[in-house]
Amino acid sequence: MTANRWKLLVLILLILPAVLSAWDIAPIQFPVLIPTNGYLSETGFPIAIRNLDVNFVPYAGISTTLLLYNIQGLGVTGLSTDKPIIGPSYTLLGNLCLKLMLPAGAFKLTAKGGGFAFYNLSPMLMKGNLEEAIAEEEGWDSAVADMDFDNTIGFGWVVGGSIAYYVLPQVAGLFLEVLYYRGGAPLNLRGKATGITGGAVVADDVSLSYPDVDIDFSGLEITLGVTLSL
Repeated sequence: MTANRWKLLVLILLILPAVLSAWDIAPIQFPVLIPTNGYLSETGFPIAIRNLDVNFVPYAGISTTLLLYNIQGLGVTGLSTDKPIIGPSYTLLGNLCLKLMLPAGAFKLTAKGGGFAFYNLSPMLMKGNLEEAIAEEEGWDSAVADMDFDNTIGFGWVVGGSIAYYVLPQVAGLFLEVLYYRGGAPLNLRGKATGITGGAVVADDVSLSYPDVDIDFSGLEITLGVTLSL
């Protein structure tokens, strides 16, 4: 092994304990998502599967989260409706945030902000709500529609904070976190519909396209859990 490699190995061995000692882990957490124009949703498992933070300096670090949500319904933008259109589906949600921390005795306050991505696994359209929205959009009393859409990865930004109370000082405690998500994904909604007004068919099997309709992934995430500082 060359001298430079030995130096690199020694440097890693010196830095690694410091980095490991600066990890914040939430092994047990119970998050719920309250989407805008959607239905309250919980994670796909009783316990969230991952939440790992790395603190580079005493008062700052990076926070990461990866969750699997059981989404009951998500709203959309670009249609005349305030009802959910997409769901139910399992949704992978991950975020990467910069965080700032302020210790205060047994408490620790944390503010964070960054970006997130999400992907819906085998989502469905909520047919009744969608047909109601199409009828409103087209000026009909009601509609019967057969629509298709694109399922793509969505992106956005997230901001929020948490408060932790350490039962064992700076080792283990309880935390409450509130995050606000704002993002979306192109839906490219298209298909055919029949419009009915006054009991009569006014549009028979017409082609419709709504290229500007996006999934509206926005709302609050509230999490209770246990945090460990290693």
